Amino acid sequence: MLLGVYEHTMDEKGRLSLPAKLREELGESVILWLSFEKQINLYPVAAFARIAQNLDGLNYADDQVREVELMIYDNAACEIDKQGRILIPPVMRTEAGLDGAVIIQGRNDHLEIWSAPKFLAERQRIRAKGLQLANDLKPLGLKM
Repeated sequence: MLLGVYEHTMDEKGRLSLPAKLREELGESVILWLSFEKQINLYPVAAFARIAQNLDGLNYADDQVREVELMIYDNAACEIDKQGRILIPPVMRTEAGLDGAVIIQGRNDHLEIWSAPKFLAERQRIRAKGLQLANDLKPLGLKM
């Protein structure tokens, strides 16, 4: 499982060092995907393959399916270099608002890479309604 919150700095070339304790689980190649919330999701290849397999079972004639596939497959495969860094493409950096300080958050089967200010604001917003969220999810089987 990929867990934890890590503060890092992306260099001026768009390289980001990944936490050492997560690198082994990620493997040598990863898939970057600019998510719906405008953070970058970083998937080990096997985890991304499961998403692709799920998409393959959907009806491609459906406009929404094609739009979701466009967003999900508009990604970048990249290698983790010997120093444990990835290179985030300029277009993704711009759309995600990444510049300098970033937060890397483990999300079970993938990592999320956020601009630090955006992550902290989003975290504060969600934590403010934490108890209500837990209560709302009880009918779905969430037990805390």
